[in-house]
Amino acid sequence: MTDPETLCDRLLRLLDEERALLRAGQLKALADLLPRKEALADELAQSGLPTQAAARLRGELARNQALLDAARAGVREVGARLGAIRTLRATLETYDRNGRRAAVATPGGTRVEKRA
Repeated sequence: MTDPETLCDRLLRLLDEERALLRAGQLKALADLLPRKEALADELAQSGLPTQAAARLRGELARNQALLDAARAGVREVGARLGAIRTLRATLETYDRNGRRAAVATPGGTRVEKRA
């Protein structure tokens, strides 16, 4: 069994690597880290972890979780924006003589110039 401090240091290095990937926007590469991260966490759970090392890990984990949450929110925003663009391509919005918005479906192959 490996020393808990050594395991902690290895996990901290892995969390630094994860943080670098998150900051670089390389979300696909995060999946490669997961098995290593889980294995180290399991080893640490079995060996016991000193309180000071646990506090360091908690801080690093919280920092990375904040980055993961921001990345997830960004992906959701991109999805929403792409959905809005798809809707714009499928419909033409105009206003009637009373100022009410009306959507007119456009055929798939028709190109309509839209101006602000």
